[in-house]
Amino acid sequence: MKSSSTIRKQLLERLSELERQRTGDAANRKKPDIVIDMTKVPTISKERWESLGRDARNPAIKLRSLAVFSEG
Repeated sequence: MKSSSTIRKQLLERLSELERQRTGDAANRKKPDIVIDMTKVPTISKERWESLGRDARNPAIKLRSLAVFSEG
């Protein structure tokens, strides 16, 4: 599984490529070839999901805490 820093770097590169395409900066344009491996998707039980905190109503907050937990 790729580290979060590798995925973050790839996403930032992709975003900058899309921005260059949007602004029409042909000199810096390159072929987008970023593929993020998503074959390993973590599964979680309902109990574990709820134990992450009832205060975190936003699923993104819970997923972020899961990502940090699974890396460590």
